[in-house]
Amino acid sequence: MSYTYQKYPNNVKNLATEIKNIIDDYYARNINAEELEAILVWFSKKCATKLYKGNDDFNPTIKKIIGKQRITLLNSILEDN
Repeated sequence: MSYTYQKYPNNVKNLATEIKNIIDDYYARNINAEELEAILVWFSKKCATKLYKGNDDFNPTIKKIIGKQRITLLNSILEDN
C-alpha cells in the first residue's frame, strides 16, 4: 500500500500532525494494525530527536497536539518494540 504520510517531517509540529493523522486513519479503518505499528516504529527510530524529549518522555508539543488517547496508543505500540 502506498502511504501519503510525510516520511521525514521537518519539525516537531509536522511530526505530531502526521502521527495524529496516522492514528486517526487507523481508527477510521483506512490502515490496519500492522501498518499502524510499522509506521509508528519507523517514526520512533528515524525521528527520535523530534519525538522524544530527554529520558524517553514524549516531546511536550507531541503530547499537546495528539492528545491523551493517542499518546496512550502510541505508548503501548512503542513499548512492545
